[in-house]
Amino acid sequence: MLQLHGEGISPGMALGTFWYCPSQEDLLHLYAQRPSQDPQKEFLRFQEACTQAGKDLNTLYERVAQELGEENAQLFEVHRMMLEDTDYLQAIKEAVLQNLTAESAVCAAFRQFSLLFSSMEDPYMQQRAADVKDISLRLLELLSGEKTALPSGDSPFILAAEELTPSQTARLDPAKIAGILTRKGSPLSHGALFARTMGIPAVSGLGEDVGPRQNGTKAFLNGETGEVLLSLSPEQETSLKVCLSRQRHLKNSEKSQASSSQSQIASPIALYANLGSLADLPSVLQAGAQGIGLFRSEFLFLEKPFPPTEEEQFQAYRSVAEAMNGKPVVIRTLDAGGDKPLSYLKSPPESNPALGMRGIRFGFLHEPLLKKQLRALYRASAFGNLSILFPMISNLWEVRKIRELACQVQDELRQEGFPLGTSVKLGIMVETPAAALLSHELAKLSDFFSIGTNDLMQYTLAVDRQDAALEPYRDPHSPAVLELIRITAENAHKNGIPVSICGALASHTSFLPYFLQAKIDALSVPAGDLPLLRQAISALQ
Repeated sequence: MLQLHGEGISPGMALGTFWYCPSQEDLLHLYAQRPSQDPQKEFLRFQEACTQAGKDLNTLYERVAQELGEENAQLFEVHRMMLEDTDYLQAIKEAVLQNLTAESAVCAAFRQFSLLFSSMEDPYMQQRAADVKDISLRLLELLSGEKTALPSGDSPFILAAEELTPSQTARLDPAKIAGILTRKGSPLSHGALFARTMGIPAVSGLGEDVGPRQNGTKAFLNGETGEVLLSLSPEQETSLKVCLSRQRHLKNSEKSQASSSQSQIASPIALYANLGSLADLPSVLQAGAQGIGLFRSEFLFLEKPFPPTEEEQFQAYRSVAEAMNGKPVVIRTLDAGGDKPLSYLKSPPESNPALGMRGIRFGFLHEPLLKKQLRALYRASAFGNLSILFPMISNLWEVRKIRELACQVQDELRQEGFPLGTSVKLGIMVETPAAALLSHELAKLSDFFSIGTNDLMQYTLAVDRQDAALEPYRDPHSPAVLELIRITAENAHKNGIPVSICGALASHTSFLPYFLQAKIDALSVPAGDLPLLRQAISALQ
């Protein structure tokens, strides 16, 4: 048996037959610099591949939007736009005219644009290098006819790879894949996000210790702790099967309890669910969440090439508030800018978008858009227990300005005769060190805090959350990060307001003792993570 330890990027345990998926990047080397005798024929082949790739992306977008929500599907709209990029297409056309095959032309364009984007200082543009890779590999698969072959059979298997692209991960069938192992990859990558959303346990950062030599052997992984066991003996496999069976029984029992009136047992910490789109609402209700701790409203603004109307937003917010039937619903205002630009709102170019016009800064820059969203939110507040959350706060004056805008909007709506909720709470995201260190004063201006651990870690440790190369420096157990969480919780409670965690750390049961010690009031996680959290909390009581 070989025991390894990587980084858990999607919770859960899995046992199955190991299968190493050859790297798609091999295609980039295999088809590089192949000469052609018929440029016209090669360009026609490329055009046909583009047409098919566009159809495939539309299909993938629709499936992911239905199964995983619009926010996750939006990535494939970015890929479709890349497929139509004139500079990218022109580079391939020129390479074909220089007597390269269509495959070699795609490889040449990939190298050119990947290097171009990777060398830029703008983190958003650096991320486009991954998009170029994904779309180039898609075209190469279509042109070469060489697709990744997965093992046949009905038994689930452990899929191992160098790294899985978003397209590869989204095409996986959770019924056939028990778990995922990768040599490299970040817990904040799109591939990791898809694995968590699909409920597939995954571990990354295993290096060269995993490879085709283990094909056909039995493997085990724990996506919570990062533990991986390869080449299991029959006795070890039998023992682990018993453990997994016991875990599934407990998880199924949790799900059953969640759907009954007895599921809401006394707990020292409330368990809420995150909501990325209206398509996620059934899973939230089925999981028995005590409320929605983070409703990401971005999907409403990303669905169309123009902003949603006030009425469209109102109907969406109202439907969620009514569906939760009096349970808390925390809706975050538009968190755009940075790595989430809106095509219909042109902002000045920024040398470092992560430190630029994002979150509430973006809202102030486009104040009419923010006021329209506030109008829709306050109108919807009459139909449920709704609170409003504001992202990326770092100054006291920002919260004062937010409250002024909120008062203006409420006055306007009352004059227009709209009914409003009687106790709409206004909270802030604590995701900058400044907000954490100012939390004593910010708590006097806020009704609640929600700690976004992903960005708090990024800004505290100066580690770009989108850059996989910085993985060794991304430490969720950093004393600096944990101390800022403690300070924030302490100051919130001193001022009589609740505090929740809505970042990735909320799903990791290993942090539960710390959260309980800090008296965190609530955790907000993907609905699929709720059973394991309930189980872990019960074990600690």
